[in-house]
Parts: sequence; structure tokens; C-alpha cells
Amino acid sequence: MGDDWLAVDKFEHFAACLLITCFVARLAGRSTRFRRWRIHLGALIGFAAGAAKEAADATGLWGSAGASVRDGVADMIGVGGGVLFELLFSFWRFEKPILPKDGIEEV
Repeated sequence: MGDDWLAVDKFEHFAACLLITCFVARLAGRSTRFRRWRIHLGALIGFAAGAAKEAADATGLWGSAGASVRDGVADMIGVGGGVLFELLFSFWRFEKPILPKDGIEEV
């Protein structure tokens, strides 16, 4: 079959969108202006990259077999995986404050 669900192409779509989502979220997290919206921005850019690739496939820009719904699903699963990873990382990253051993804080 030409468009299997478990093809290498689907893994590439998944991995690309996951990495783009995570990269943009991390990059936005470094900015004080975008830190609050970092996961939203990562998901938006990951989704846009997947949609742009499918649009280019539909127009024959890269000479591929054409746009595929299954490629789009793999893109969306990749974006979802990136969002989930970033959410889990953001909860894990925040550590409890360390209290002084004697119970007295230095000022």
C-alpha cells in the first residue's frame, strides 16, 4: 500500500512536528514577553509547519505523492506529543524551595 499508517514517512511527520513544537516552546519560554504563552506558541507553530508541508505536498512543490490525511494526523499527534512533553516538563521543572537547616533565613 502506498500510504500505510506505520510507514517511515508518518514517523518523520510525527517527529518533525514534535521537535518543532518543543523547540518553539522552549525558545518562547526564554522570553519574558512570551513565557506565559510558550506552549500555545509551540503548538501553533508546530501545527502551521505541518499544515504548510501538507499544502506544499498538495500543490506538488516537492514532487511527493501528494497531500495525505494520514500525514496530517501524524502531524497533529506530533504536536500533541510536544504539548504533553512541555506540560510534563513544566510541572517537573519547578522544585520546592530549600529551607535552611536551622529554620532561620538569612536576610
